[in-house]
Amino acid sequence: MNRKTINDEAVINTYVLCPVDSRKSFYGKCHVYETDAYKYLESYETLMCRVKKDDKTFEKLSDYKSQTTTRHLNSFFSDQHLDMNTKRFYKMNINDTTSNQTDEEWFDDFKSKYDSLSDTTKKHLANADIMITSKEQADAVMNMSLLFDILFRAEEEKDNE
Repeated sequence: MNRKTINDEAVINTYVLCPVDSRKSFYGKCHVYETDAYKYLESYETLMCRVKKDDKTFEKLSDYKSQTTTRHLNSFFSDQHLDMNTKRFYKMNINDTTSNQTDEEWFDDFKSKYDSLSDTTKKHLANADIMITSKEQADAVMNMSLLFDILFRAEEEKDNE
């Protein structure tokens, strides 16, 4: 299928994906479509998944399953340097996402967000009785902290008026 747009995004590059196993070709049945924000895997004219180019967030788009599509997925994961496998992929629900940041990239991103918080928000975090045991929990706490930070800053601006 020759695509010009995907989800109202212009396709800026298209290429045929090559196998990473002993096979020679996918015979034109597997394509990668690149937009400004994403790279999409198409297998047998079905968009299977996409990866966000800036942070490698991966999203499942289809439940279609065949032996060849599984090979297409493995090649895409390798091509995009994703920490993903087909067993994990098929357990995901459609539109589920997962981050493919390295631990170091995640920590740098988390630290940058923490450093951007106001002193008031950092003080509240320090006094909070929270036990965090995973990156997902840390991300959820940080997202809430960023929201509270907006409220605290607005309150401070209002008090300074």
